[in-house]
Amino acid sequence: MYICLCKDITDHQLRESIRQGACDFSQVRRRCQVGAKCGKCMQEARMIVQNELSIQDQCAPMSCGNG
Repeated sequence: MYICLCKDITDHQLRESIRQGACDFSQVRRRCQVGAKCGKCMQEARMIVQNELSIQDQCAPMSCGNG
């Protein structure tokens, strides 16, 4: 599902960024450039990232930056 229409960013891209080592919303934002234009997507993007981070923490704790 598209989250950021301005930059054509999907929820899959946000989740993949976390799987590749992003440990918080600011890192995902820098990697994906979500919210870089109008910012209307920020709330939805933040919720997706927080949810994915909590899932990652439950499945396999990993060290930030080692991905």
